[in-house]
Amino acid sequence: MYSKDTGFFIHWQVCKFARKKLHLPLNQNENCSEMNFFQRRRILKNTNALDLTPITKIDYEQTSENTIALIVPKFKNKILEATFSRMIKSKVWKIKLDELGSAVWLKIDGKSSVNKICSSLENDLGDKIKPVEERVSKFISLLYREDYITFYEIE
Repeated sequence: MYSKDTGFFIHWQVCKFARKKLHLPLNQNENCSEMNFFQRRRILKNTNALDLTPITKIDYEQTSENTIALIVPKFKNKILEATFSRMIKSKVWKIKLDELGSAVWLKIDGKSSVNKICSSLENDLGDKIKPVEERVSKFISLLYREDYITFYEIE
């Protein structure tokens, strides 16, 4: 691929990773099916956080202390994974959640809104999680920012 405006040759495989990050088409015939950052932000700005329906994007495992460990892959790029897989012990990170985070994660089923999750957690945990809406919405926004969940409304 030759870039006319910069005047130097860019190898396609190197450029492919950057194009995915910028949400540009990978070739001229292919359109990106994902929404870009600004489209997602516009949808999220116009909705109430308690009305959104979270959907998990990664796997989890139950630990011995009745908490959850999120299983996050270290590499999303297959080339990097193949290159560094022999040098690393594990291909995933395990992120351990506390009791409240585990309770929220288990309530995320893709059908319940954040408001329903808050009310069920308030019934289950009582005063441990006060103020419910503020804590749960902050935790869910952190999960979204780290790309562990998405929302049904922006799919």
